[in-house]
Amino acid sequence: MRYVAANLTACELLGYERDELLRLRVTDVAQYQEARGDFEAMIASGELKGRTSVACKDGTELNLRHRSSETTIAGLPYYVAVLWPEP
Repeated sequence: MRYVAANLTACELLGYERDELLRLRVTDVAQYQEARGDFEAMIASGELKGRTSVACKDGTELNLRHRSSETTIAGLPYYVAVLWPEP
């Protein structure tokens, strides 16, 4: 449940420097009660999409849409997520 990569947009959106964000766990940013269960559901099915809330470094909460899916790199599973603001 650790971040291994983050683009500049994710860092700016959440208010973290890249090295700070890469030290965090998914549940440090996705702090809502069902976050761990959603992560486990994504692993079980290989994908997850819907709405989520994330906590920014300054404590503000953002409501976002997301799509996450499994991919394999060098034989290891990774999970890639795309998040965007609610319209």
